[in-house]
Amino acid sequence: MTVIAFVFRRLIRRPLLSLIGPVISCALCVLLCSLTDYRQDQQRQLEKIQSGYDILCVVTDARGTKSDNLLLSASYMDFIRDPDNGLGTFVRDLRLTKKFSGVSTLGRFDVVGLNSERSAARLDPSAGGEWSCSRTDFFETTDNVCLISQDLFDAWDGQTIHMQLTDDYGLEGKGRGEADFTVVGWYKGEGETLYIPYPCAEKLCKVISKAVSVDSVSFLLADNSAGDALIEAAAPKFLQIDPSYVNDGKFALTVHDRSFKATTAALENNIRRIGYLLPILSVLGLGTGFLIGFLSTRGEQKNYALMRTVGLSRGKLFIAVLLEQLLLPLLGVCIVAACMRQPVPAAFFFACLLIGTAIAVIKPVFTPPTRLLRE
Repeated sequence: MTVIAFVFRRLIRRPLLSLIGPVISCALCVLLCSLTDYRQDQQRQLEKIQSGYDILCVVTDARGTKSDNLLLSASYMDFIRDPDNGLGTFVRDLRLTKKFSGVSTLGRFDVVGLNSERSAARLDPSAGGEWSCSRTDFFETTDNVCLISQDLFDAWDGQTIHMQLTDDYGLEGKGRGEADFTVVGWYKGEGETLYIPYPCAEKLCKVISKAVSVDSVSFLLADNSAGDALIEAAAPKFLQIDPSYVNDGKFALTVHDRSFKATTAALENNIRRIGYLLPILSVLGLGTGFLIGFLSTRGEQKNYALMRTVGLSRGKLFIAVLLEQLLLPLLGVCIVAACMRQPVPAAFFFACLLIGTAIAVIKPVFTPPTRLLRE
């Protein structure tokens, strides 16, 4: 009770000095907690972007002027799919198309093989596309089934359309053949395009062209941090885009990660800058504690010597002096921690404050009373 009574008497006797410490401490603690919260928010955003951002990789001609009607041979597809000696480990959500020119009683059509709804904008919901099909395995089947435009679907639902097909890629020039396709679904809008499953398109290539080819290839990067590694791994087969190239059957691979890199770089810079500021605030906490301790103990050596001579131990006196200087700052730091929901940085700041104060009060408290009285 003697120590507590001593602390309260000291606080009441010097109200201005007793208030300066909590005010400065709370201000620095608020700043430290705010920066910590901001850094955590930036870190969460960075992790979200790194894991959830979709980086599109597209195969184009050597000049980068077109990404469709490329007529890539099967060797390119083998390289893209190969996880050991190709790009297989970098590929996620592979999107392929293969186009034939078709003629039927309905007129001329582009017959396009797809391996995913994201391979065509008219089917991709994220691009505003819409479609419906009675076959749940539409993109995996080798059956001759197709989707036609919504305006033709009612008249041809379940019917068979006979097509004369032409493939621009073949071992002996253009490949030509015929096939019947059963209408099993529709895509929104009007159009002269007939969509078929990609495995079906591969089967038709082998029959009418004697060789498999692909008209467009794109995919998402499996690991968003591996864009540069993908470019390096693709070098044996794909060029870097150069407008000066002559399009003589060579192809380029473009990784659309510029926006991703710019965003992550900005977040990483923010996190790095805050990382530099946090140690500075810790040092300020130590300095604030030392300043509070120095101002509070300045001119009090005689009182400390008298308390020591009447029997107050050094430990009790040390605790009493610390309580006098840190009781109100502790209360303020607890309020800040509760309001900002940042108990860890607030506790760390108070630890810095405590260390700084303890350094300042060690000498006047632990110096022998006779020496204090002489000084």
